[in-house]
Amino acid sequence: QLFEQCGYKVEQLSGIPAPFPKALGLNPMSRLLVGINRLLILLSKGLFAYQTFLVARPSPTVDALLNIALHGGCFLGIGLRIWDIAAGIVIAREAGRHVRLWDDGTLTHVVVGEADDVGELATLVEQFGSMRVAPVT
Repeated sequence: QLFEQCGYKVEQLSGIPAPFPKALGLNPMSRLLVGINRLLILLSKGLFAYQTFLVARPSPTVDALLNIALHGGCFLGIGLRIWDIAAGIVIAREAGRHVRLWDDGTLTHVVVGEADDVGELATLVEQFGSMRVAPVT
């Protein structure tokens, strides 16, 4: 959940069994223990896995905001979750890009880019994407 809250999409999550062959040597007993450990991992990764293997990719919004922070351009996001874009917003602000947010408590709208672009797109967000949403200052 931590990776998802930070704007990453978890593509694979696997439990790794304990290295019984390393500890006991490669023999039938260590193989049996690894097999039992694998079955237990199927029941609960968090409880029985020795380690966890995770494949995660940044969400498109984080990638887009990072690209804008580094190379310029403009980003318009409607109906996003704030935790999906928070890191990208910080990076964009640190890079000197302008950021305008609207928050309705559950969803966030954001425009990031140069001041003129943000101003023009903000009027569209206010008119169409955010009729009930107050701007965040």
